[in-house]
Amino acid sequence: MRELQQTLEQQMARFTSLLATAAGDEAEQEQTPPSISQPPSLSPLTQSGPPSIDSSAVTVGPDCCDSGDDVSLPPTADSDDDEDSAVSEAAIRRAVGIVYEGAPRAQRRAFRSLSQAPLAPLNEHTVQQLRDLHPVTTERMCAVPSNKALEISAIDQKTLFTLLKRRVNNGSAPGPSGWTGSHLQLIADSDSTEAKSGLCLLIRDICNGVFGGATQQRLLASVLMPIGKKDGRSVRPIAMGEVLVKLAAHYLMSLIEQQLPTLFPRIQFGVKRAGGSEAAAQLTRALFDQSRRLHSTTIALKTDFANAFNAASRLAYGTRS
Repeated sequence: MRELQQTLEQQMARFTSLLATAAGDEAEQEQTPPSISQPPSLSPLTQSGPPSIDSSAVTVGPDCCDSGDDVSLPPTADSDDDEDSAVSEAAIRRAVGIVYEGAPRAQRRAFRSLSQAPLAPLNEHTVQQLRDLHPVTTERMCAVPSNKALEISAIDQKTLFTLLKRRVNNGSAPGPSGWTGSHLQLIADSDSTEAKSGLCLLIRDICNGVFGGATQQRLLASVLMPIGKKDGRSVRPIAMGEVLVKLAAHYLMSLIEQQLPTLFPRIQFGVKRAGGSEAAAQLTRALFDQSRRLHSTTIALKTDFANAFNAASRLAYGTRS
């Protein structure tokens, strides 16, 4: 524990030093400030974009893996250099770059990036793991039920732009189009009535499922990034979806989120429940302690299913009553 504390203190000291250096450089170069897209002391990954691999492994469908909300591209691991120092230096450079860009939630994302796992090596083994984690479907989706929700006739612009500012424009990495919440925020903050109305109409059509074919595939595609796990062998796929679809999803959720706490009220702690995850953890501990007092042989089992979300049948979801 003491060694870990010393390591963290050293990393924070170096991080603070680099921040001070970046601030000094900015003050000296007021006449020619660097652009946001190329802040100083950034890792090669940030300056040149994510490494390119086989496109069939990069873009995936919507039901794929962990969401990339509030995710910044982590540095890649360098096996040629000393592992600890290489990862540490890359993480610090990335954190400095996030702060220097000044995007929403920059400070929080910068500190989180210091402990973020690096990208797995982008080789054939990693690509194959990503393909194995996303098996090709063998079943057709069932038809939309007859009691589906009514189509949205109009988008409340005030609600949409509030969701954009609070939930979508968070500095997270973009999807295949390269658009982020900050691009949409420019539209929301503009004086163009046509641009604002156009964005509302586009979100309405996405919510109503108007688009099909190639347009639908492009909207639902994601950029897939393999994050290395602690075992050094497996990867955790993180998908960065299109920001327009994210905004549409947040808007749809806003229409029903007030009713969500009434669904499964005894076991649902994740939505519209302040401190829900902490409450669930405390209740679990309290129940376990009480059971152990009554029955000394009580044990707790925690189960996990490998790649459960991607392996589950979408047909079963749609046909289950």
